Amino acid sequence: MMTKKYMQIFTLFALLGATFSCTSIPRSDKPLPREKKWWHEQHDAIKKELLQKQSRLLFIGNSITRGWKGKGREIWKKYFEKYNPVNLGISGDKTHHLLWRLKEYDFSNVKPEVVILLIGTNNQKIHSPLEIAKGVFTILELIKRKVPSAKILCFAIFPCYEKPHPFRKKIEKANTIIAQYADNNTVFFKNINALYLNEDK
Repeated sequence: MMTKKYMQIFTLFALLGATFSCTSIPRSDKPLPREKKWWHEQHDAIKKELLQKQSRLLFIGNSITRGWKGKGREIWKKYFEKYNPVNLGISGDKTHHLLWRLKEYDFSNVKPEVVILLIGTNNQKIHSPLEIAKGVFTILELIKRKVPSAKILCFAIFPCYEKPHPFRKKIEKANTIIAQYADNNTVFFKNINALYLNEDK
């Protein structure tokens, strides 16, 4: 049975759909690939890795997730390598780009126990908080269908820029909406943004 909370959220999303139909801005919840050659090469490499590994842990996101392959490599090896993880991060991705990738991936070989998701920061220049949240909700629903046995840990979108930049408020609003999706059974929401901020920032 749909709870009152979810009814309110999906009512807002229904109204949002009408708004999307009147604009040329890409929908945050509609899969759309990027045109860059390097992007498709990275996508294909991830697709191949998913078919070769029996991973217990998936990291899904954009450049922040991709960063585990760079500066975060040593921490990755120390704490996560034992779970045979797969990094599905590609720099610059928005929610609609990630949706396209996830639809293309074959997860039949991997048996993840945990999926870690962090996405949405790149949407802030073109989408509203509600639009960003709908993109994240749609991704979470797709992950649940693709890997139904996994627990999903969705991180709050990280803060960027100093106050009073309008993007700060936009991300805070988006995170408040996204948090409502967590059921603390299959989907969990974690906001660690305070760790990255000074008291006056």
